[in-house]
Amino acid sequence: MHQLSPPHAKPAWSIENAATLYNLPEWGLGYFAIDPQGQLIVQPTGEAQPNSCALAAVVDEVSAKGLSGPLLLRFPAILHDRIERLNRAFDESRARWGYGGRYQGVYPIKVNQDRAVVEEIVSVSSSPAGSERSSMGLEVGSKPELAIAMAYMDRAAMVICNGYKDADYIELALRATGMGFPIYLVVDRLDEVAMITRLSQELGITPKLGLRARLLTQGVGLWAESAGGFSKFGLTAGEMLSAIEQLESAGMLQCLTLLHMHQGSQLTDLAVVEESVQETARFYVELRRMRCPLEYVDIGGGLGVDYEGLRSNEPCSTNYSLGQYADVVLGALAEACRPAGEPEPHLITESGRALTAPHTVLVVDVAGWSRLRGGGWVPQSREEDAPEVQMLTTLAEDFDPQRAAATWQQALSLSQAVQHGFIGGRMDIHARAEAERAMLYLARLVHQAMGPFPDQQLDQLQDYVTDRYLVNFSIFQSLPDVWAVNQLFPIMPIERLDEEPEAMAILQDLTCDSDGQIKQFIGCKEPRGALPVHHPRGDESYRLGFFLVGAYQEILGDLHNLFGDTHIVEVGFDKGGAISAEEIRLGQTNLDVLRMLAYEEGQLLEQVEAIMQKGAEQPPEPAQSAAFQALFHSVIHGYSYLKLAGE
Repeated sequence: MHQLSPPHAKPAWSIENAATLYNLPEWGLGYFAIDPQGQLIVQPTGEAQPNSCALAAVVDEVSAKGLSGPLLLRFPAILHDRIERLNRAFDESRARWGYGGRYQGVYPIKVNQDRAVVEEIVSVSSSPAGSERSSMGLEVGSKPELAIAMAYMDRAAMVICNGYKDADYIELALRATGMGFPIYLVVDRLDEVAMITRLSQELGITPKLGLRARLLTQGVGLWAESAGGFSKFGLTAGEMLSAIEQLESAGMLQCLTLLHMHQGSQLTDLAVVEESVQETARFYVELRRMRCPLEYVDIGGGLGVDYEGLRSNEPCSTNYSLGQYADVVLGALAEACRPAGEPEPHLITESGRALTAPHTVLVVDVAGWSRLRGGGWVPQSREEDAPEVQMLTTLAEDFDPQRAAATWQQALSLSQAVQHGFIGGRMDIHARAEAERAMLYLARLVHQAMGPFPDQQLDQLQDYVTDRYLVNFSIFQSLPDVWAVNQLFPIMPIERLDEEPEAMAILQDLTCDSDGQIKQFIGCKEPRGALPVHHPRGDESYRLGFFLVGAYQEILGDLHNLFGDTHIVEVGFDKGGAISAEEIRLGQTNLDVLRMLAYEEGQLLEQVEAIMQKGAEQPPEPAQSAAFQALFHSVIHGYSYLKLAGE
């Protein structure tokens, strides 16, 4: 009989092993590292320096103030560095190409509309002394977003108005333009031209206009349908000609100074970026030849984030660096303009995801864990067992590590036969239980033989050997892209990284929904079906970090099972390297969430007490009623997530 053998001797575990295991150097962009004590640290400028901090220390500081997880940690210093890196990449590329136009970054508010994020971005002075570039601009796609942008017009370099527009949207933008602010109205639909020209003439205001081109170049990645000839936004070549005719008839062709396109978020393949810009550059040259005084080309968003760190064109990765992106974009524009004798346009990008994703980390507590267990089963053939069960037992008794994969496939077939026998009434519950124990035992043998990270993935093996970690958060509220588009985010423990993980786990959230779990994780070569973790020790907290979550997740989160917004912590660094939770915004209480659905505490309590009075054999004692009311009040005013032991 083959026994579960002790692990072979191997080199001592190190923090370098941990970094490799979670692929940290590849997706971390230098912002995250592991210190000698095994704690995950934040480096806000992307390199080792005095002012770095352990994530656990930030969480402990917040906990000392009486707040529990989940916590959303924002690092404004990383946001500043992202802007600096973006500007530097295009400055260096302009120098390499000898590019004549300027570069202007614009932040699309839809990526994260939170006031703290917008204020931080427009507060960054990205203009070194003597530079032609002004600070970041803002891009909007609705009237509420336009209202936000207008509140920061005095600091933003420009405001780009995209999206579908009505008369109110257009008039608001025009009146701001009339007061001297750089507001650009981008025509997304042909019928907007008539509204813009009419309102401009009525108000006596000269607009700043752009046209959005609908490219035929196909997009790539999860949002590929944002591009192509049948995409939602933009003007076809024929519609662009019609728009130009209308502007010329209204005497407003001189207002058309911007050409816009957008190929979708998270472009994973640099070749698609290049082809898209090449097509846009041809539109620019053609419109210039038609006497359109274009000065700017806005290539929209699409600059991707390599969530996996694999440098591939898979949906959650990118096959290019920031510098390569800048070179390809400017090169495509230069190579189209120079032979045509047209000036190289000022370039605008709307790179919201690449700016905001790295600056936010979600930290959550593991609330409990479990695993499928075999109950100490030992393989022992019994004549009374069904033939299929006996064969499973024999596989365990005669297990050969060299044939682990073949043995597992045979075991799966036998297990399925047992299932059919049970459903058909040929086998009883004892036979089924014996087969389950045999499968769990075999799974451990096969897993041990193949190693924790095998090259060959076997059907269902991971399910048998993987622990289930209950995590104190809602995927639907905090990571909606996980269930909506199967987005992969980097996930890893924030401490104990100097210890080798002893288990593999999938993560299950608090919601009563089978979609509320994560079963795909980032690996060093490819995604894996479980996360390497440590087992929690006693009452000691075990915390996981979810990284690169600063784009879209907060605004797209929903209230499934009425789990509300999490606490948000703005983390600052002083010049000496000390850290502090500079601002804490409390998450939603249960009452906050209920009020969004038109419930009030008093009304709920009255109805509960009325039902209790009506249904009880005798009215509750005054002390019972008072205790119930006090508890009801305490719970309803509390955080919507679990209160764990020790909190």
